[in-house]
Amino acid sequence: MNYYNYPSTSTDIFETSDKNYFIKANKFTYLCSYEEANTIDKRMDFPDAFVLVIYKRYAVVSDGLVKYKNHNFIDGHIAKGRYNEKGYVIISNQLHNYFIQSWNKHLESYEIRDDKVYNKALNPLIFPDGEKAILEAVKMSKENNEKYVIAQWFDEFDRH
Repeated sequence: MNYYNYPSTSTDIFETSDKNYFIKANKFTYLCSYEEANTIDKRMDFPDAFVLVIYKRYAVVSDGLVKYKNHNFIDGHIAKGRYNEKGYVIISNQLHNYFIQSWNKHLESYEIRDDKVYNKALNPLIFPDGEKAILEAVKMSKENNEKYVIAQWFDEFDRH
């Protein structure tokens, strides 16, 4: 598994592709198949990453419009992560700065987070389904001219 800080020379997560899985550690990988995402060596790949998250792409939004929707989202592979099938996140093509109150420091993330409530910015905002996340991404895209990927939190591996 190659490891990129998108956008990359491989298929990045904002492009149309029949591959819809990607991994986030400190950075994001390119889009890959379910089989490829499951061949990673969770102990060796992704140096300096404490948690690996496998995402399954649901949609891409830009210019206030849904530019891509994964019509093969129901592919027989069931989400196994902490949110099961009810965890969707929004990932931006721009880094965002969030304040972590307990650390008294700032954190940068491509994942949309909430720093209005104590320490909520430590984790991405979780939406109960992809359609609700799409609605929020469309609204944000109209306001700030960013691209967004809506992805299901498919699985995670804690390497602490």
